Amino acid sequence: MSAYPVLKSSSMILLITTSIVLQLFGVTLALNYRPAPLDYSSPKKTAQALTSRADDVSYALISYSYNFALNPNRGWHGSVGHRLEQTAQHYDKKAAQVGKLAKQLETNTVAGKAPSPRARTRSQTRKMAAPYNQKQYWQSFNGLQKLKPRKMVMIKTILLSGLIIKACWAAALKEQSQNTIHIPSADQSHPLLNDWFGYSIEPTAMGPYVESKIAFNILESIEKIIGQSAPIRVGGTTADEFRFAKSVNNTSDLQTLPASAESMNNPVQLITPEWYNTWKDYFPQSTYFIYTLNFANTTNNWEIAKNETDLVLEALKSKLHRFELGNEIDHYITEGWRKQGWDVARYVPQYRNLTADLEGRKSFKQANPMPLFQAGVIADPPLVPDQQDEVDDFSIYNLTTKGHLTNSNHSISSYAVHLYPQSNCDPEQAAQRAGAPLVFGETNSVSCSGKSGISDTFGATLWTYDYAMMSASLNIPQIFFHLGDQSEYSAFTPLPYEYKGEQLQAGIRANLYGHLFAAYTLQGLNGHGTVKALTDANSSDLSGYAIYDGNKSLKKVALLDMGVWNSTEGTANPSTLSSADSHSSSPGNRPSKQFNIQTSWKQNSIVNLLRLQAPGTNAKSLVNVSGQTFDTKTGTLGAAPKAEKIKVNRDGTVSVTLKQAEAVLLSV
Repeated sequence: MSAYPVLKSSSMILLITTSIVLQLFGVTLALNYRPAPLDYSSPKKTAQALTSRADDVSYALISYSYNFALNPNRGWHGSVGHRLEQTAQHYDKKAAQVGKLAKQLETNTVAGKAPSPRARTRSQTRKMAAPYNQKQYWQSFNGLQKLKPRKMVMIKTILLSGLIIKACWAAALKEQSQNTIHIPSADQSHPLLNDWFGYSIEPTAMGPYVESKIAFNILESIEKIIGQSAPIRVGGTTADEFRFAKSVNNTSDLQTLPASAESMNNPVQLITPEWYNTWKDYFPQSTYFIYTLNFANTTNNWEIAKNETDLVLEALKSKLHRFELGNEIDHYITEGWRKQGWDVARYVPQYRNLTADLEGRKSFKQANPMPLFQAGVIADPPLVPDQQDEVDDFSIYNLTTKGHLTNSNHSISSYAVHLYPQSNCDPEQAAQRAGAPLVFGETNSVSCSGKSGISDTFGATLWTYDYAMMSASLNIPQIFFHLGDQSEYSAFTPLPYEYKGEQLQAGIRANLYGHLFAAYTLQGLNGHGTVKALTDANSSDLSGYAIYDGNKSLKKVALLDMGVWNSTEGTANPSTLSSADSHSSSPGNRPSKQFNIQTSWKQNSIVNLLRLQAPGTNAKSLVNVSGQTFDTKTGTLGAAPKAEKIKVNRDGTVSVTLKQAEAVLLSV
């Protein structure tokens, strides 16, 4: 890498150039300096001359030390500086001694004592000064003995100016080191799979979603980029409210009944056997499903769950990959579905009983491939009051250790939690030890269906991508973002609806572009990619990830500026609440930084750069990936993004400018 800093403006270039010229001139003068002969006419004049010499040498010393302090190869310069320092110290010391002699002579005269003969005075003064007038101390300083005091002042001013400019240069060098990002090897990177980014859809929202082509168009576009559609989890709180009926009072084959004492004060979702057929063929061909069974209702030894199993396997066939037993089992006491004392010790036997019964059913045995189970499905940390004020011991660690719910018979595909990765290192390790990975089975930005003005902004877009990438880098191979047809955090909504006094339109929201950017991250890796977080890009406002192929070669680099930059553009979206539109803007011009990314790529290789961008963090619209956008009404993806082309530098670095609140993806 170049020894010169990354510069932002021509003024800084001029500053550095001026620094070099001034300091070279100052050092040249200092190196050629030779003092005039000492004046021995009186001790006072001799002391003044010695002091002047010491002062001159000190300025030369300052020039040297600051000119070469930042030079990594400064051995010779250091020796010259040391010699100057020694000389200055000697002159300071002798000037003080001669000054003391002058004062003594003056004191003797004033006291009426006979002064020393003039010859003796000169002799004594010369003797004291002689050791510091030898040529060996001045052999590097030739030619300045005739300079007048004004010129010495000019030299000193030049050196001082150089000092100040050098400080600016040092600051620029420091900034450069902070903006240099080194890419580590692929060791200890974790899988980045084609089915890494999925969606969780509330069962009661399936009807509205399949009434519109928006979801299909979006997921088909993702499928074309990656070669794999996003997996769909059909699950949520309403999954534990299902009951079967021969018919219902609408065409969606699902009817919601209000809560009653009979239903333990929870709503009831009546479905017909035909409900599964209403959505089985809607999604792109490569879509596979995870289905949440009603684990809450134990009537007739889980009769509802067993009937669901038969019907969903008949409808989805090989597209059904996993079953979940219940949704957020740690909330069952509050929901009234289990009695006080519900814990891991009571859950595990029930889980084993039902899974054994399901595996013995004809529909299960005939399934090809035979589905697996996603165990756990836990929402909150154990042993503390959670969002439902319920205290329990449910955690992946307790399930796999105290409950011994491990993948010993190879029927568990994964363990699921509905929490954030920052607090799930222990669950991830516990799941791995139990023989199956940890996944985020249901997640999003803000609980309780999101918050407009946060969940539907470009800030959430950057967060979505960073959150998903961070999860993968922590060895959490799948993440499912929850969707509701009228939820504020949903990336897209299928139908118009009235909400909080406003009429909202169907359409695309900003956070969907986080998924699009994730698709381009996966493109070309063929399901064999791995990811690793960058330690040089790990702060509150900067994130970075290295993406490798199956041969552990660096293929892509993602860099995100997570800083806040608000704009007055793009703050409205007809599918979001206008009451939550932002009216604030950041002052001044939008900041940007230039980064040097140290890669293993060959010189002159062409790097394609995509930008995830918007007018500001608070934008709800005008979001794009290098110009590519979704049609806001149909979900159709527009023309291909216009990638920027960058050449790899001679030393393998790639220089990238990144605006505040923006992300880039580099690919070779």
